[in-house]
Amino acid sequence: MKSFHRFKAVLLSRQFTWVVILGFAVLGSAMTFPLGQRTQTVAPGVTYYVHKTVTGKKLIAHVLKVNLKEKKIAIRSLKARGKETLGEMVSRLNGEGEKVVGAINGDFFSRSSEAGIPLGVQVSDGKLIFGPKRRTMIGFGTDNRPHMGVVGFKGAVTLGSRKKITFNLDGVNILPKDFKKDDGIILYTPAFLKVQPDRAASLLISLEKITPALRVGNKCVGKVADVSYGSGNLDVPEDGCLITFIGAPARQFKNSIKKGLSVSLILTLPPVKGGVPQAISGGPRLLRRGRLSVEFNKEDFTREQSIYLNRKRHPRSAVGFDRLKKYLYLVMVEGRHPASQGVSMGELGELMRELGCYEAMSFDGGGSAALYVGNKGIVSYVDSLGSPPERRAIANSLLITHGGKFKPESIVSNDNEPNVPKETEPKKVPEVTKGDTDKEEKETKKTESKEDELEKLEKELEKELEKLDDLD
Repeated sequence: MKSFHRFKAVLLSRQFTWVVILGFAVLGSAMTFPLGQRTQTVAPGVTYYVHKTVTGKKLIAHVLKVNLKEKKIAIRSLKARGKETLGEMVSRLNGEGEKVVGAINGDFFSRSSEAGIPLGVQVSDGKLIFGPKRRTMIGFGTDNRPHMGVVGFKGAVTLGSRKKITFNLDGVNILPKDFKKDDGIILYTPAFLKVQPDRAASLLISLEKITPALRVGNKCVGKVADVSYGSGNLDVPEDGCLITFIGAPARQFKNSIKKGLSVSLILTLPPVKGGVPQAISGGPRLLRRGRLSVEFNKEDFTREQSIYLNRKRHPRSAVGFDRLKKYLYLVMVEGRHPASQGVSMGELGELMRELGCYEAMSFDGGGSAALYVGNKGIVSYVDSLGSPPERRAIANSLLITHGGKFKPESIVSNDNEPNVPKETEPKKVPEVTKGDTDKEEKETKKTESKEDELEKLEKELEKELEKLDDLD
């Protein structure tokens, strides 16, 4: 029976690249995961297990695997109310009638700000929460289909209906001290809480009753509720936003923007066209098309950050998905205590690839790293096995719900479905001939056919293994 469980764990964890069964013979890639590890079902389509190594470099990794094709599964990107622990965000969503079955901490963030400002893009239920930096994000469509990449920002605003005032936005939720240009126009969302310009000649306008509420890809309409000129400050209205004009734009629009003016906004995240139901940033990217690719040099990380994050072993959190975009992996590696030393970014990328990921990226790590599993609570530890499993209030998180009130299709209209162009490498690639392309297409079809066969085989095996489980 022990050998059977060993075999079962190998099959169900998808840790082998190919599985060929002839008289219960299994062939696959060499893995570091213990074969006797059992998977626990958290909810339909959601499984959890712990990987431990006790020899050599000690390691404890928590893995939550989510079947994105499971109909009742929903992916949520949640902004903290200011800053909250992961457990507090889970409790809040459960209190709203959802059933959270898994969650992981999200983006790096400004710890000095009460607003808990993440350093990259976030879209929650279709609404733009924070704008992007040049860092990798993961986004999800209404069908939970994932996309990973770096996005930009475009924002167009029109004020008035007869004498129209139109302008483009230069960014979203940028701290005044971090905006280095002399002139610019910045949008602030309700998640920023309050804006206090540090330049005397700034113009602030408060927009209210924005409908739909700052939804990416949609035309959003509202009206000007208040106008302030100088170094005063305004609270960001919960049903709207603030726009601050710095330098020349402030002088240009000072006398032309009045209370009561109608307003329309169109916010997009190129290269994505249309709506974006859920998105959350992190970085750096760890895997690109199945290959290890720790992309500090392609993202907005300083040299010092790259050295510190890449070479040192720390607690880590990461997210990834397989080639067929069927399975999502939420992974937290413990660190800074005797039973688990943590991992470098390269080691984290290797781990994600071994788990079955084709694309993967890192989230914030260190003391922010935490993983929640339904019916178990926070399962991960940082610094010490005897310390509380989570101690840091964070800015945002990625959560998995099952069978709750939330309906993904309710946040994106039929004519505003996300359209994600096929991602290309940031670097210029050599030209390929038609013969090369035909050969690559044949190989791809052959690979996909084998993967389809493997998937069918796994389903049959799972059914048989469930029957054998009843005999234990």
